Amino acid sequence: MLLCKIQNARQNSLRQENLLNKSLIFPVYTLGVKKFIGSVIPFFFFHLVCCGALLIFLTTSGYLLLIREEGRNKTFLIPTLLLGGLFLFIHWHYGRCCDKKNHKTLGDYSILVILYISFSFLIGAAFMIYVFIPWWIPNYKGGFLLP
Repeated sequence: MLLCKIQNARQNSLRQENLLNKSLIFPVYTLGVKKFIGSVIPFFFFHLVCCGALLIFLTTSGYLLLIREEGRNKTFLIPTLLLGGLFLFIHWHYGRCCDKKNHKTLGDYSILVILYISFSFLIGAAFMIYVFIPWWIPNYKGGFLLP
């Protein structure tokens, strides 16, 4: 009887150790995903808008002129930065709550990645609208960009 209890305790200990080793993989994986998403999403977003096919659409429809005017007027700069800060705070707070309960499900990881993508997209768009486009085409009044 005592031998069975010792074997069960040893098996439970091994299960907990395996579970601990498996759970350590996810934080490293999500850190890599965050670094990848945080660098790739803004990079592709800038190049899609500034160098891609979307640039033709923005030029012909007049939206590029509106974006340039918004970059000059900075009407939505503070709300955009506040919303980006809110996404970052929710991401930080939710991640901290998951760390406190020592358990993250696939849904928790998904929510954290979605919040981080939203933050990256919003801050990347704010940089593009308020910094890059006014620097790139400061006196744009509409029409073709190249002669």
